[in-house]
Amino acid sequence: MKQILSQDRIKEYLPHRDAMLLLHRLEVLETGQSIGYYHFSGEEWFFKGHFPGHPIVPGVVSCEIMAQSSCGLWLDELQGRRPLLTGITDMKFHKEIAPGDILSAVCQVEKVRPPFYYVTCKAYVDKKLCASGRLSFILQNTDRHRGDCDA
Repeated sequence: MKQILSQDRIKEYLPHRDAMLLLHRLEVLETGQSIGYYHFSGEEWFFKGHFPGHPIVPGVVSCEIMAQSSCGLWLDELQGRRPLLTGITDMKFHKEIAPGDILSAVCQVEKVRPPFYYVTCKAYVDKKLCASGRLSFILQNTDRHRGDCDA
């Protein structure tokens, strides 16, 4: 059954807040995919300096949206744990993303080798591929101290 999570529901699973919560909606599909959506209003903090007169979304912001969208793939496992990004590989940026665009990040589990989760992601605007690559994560127990890693 498809699940649709509002931003308030997403906050129940992700620790991100304020300017770093980069999902407005998250869909978890029966097919084993998750799709995250973010609408760039043009008021985001990074547009002021990237780049004046020609604002575009920094590639690392696209990566972060894909990473946050990936968390829909293991919602049941996030209770008492926080997802930590451990790697970005084969990332390609195909098209600029601008103010007003709605980005959809489609994510799918590639493999799981505990404690690592490997995900393939593609980011689209108007069905045009903007970015694609692979991400890896661990799920850290929330009672761990900063710097401690389960890996």
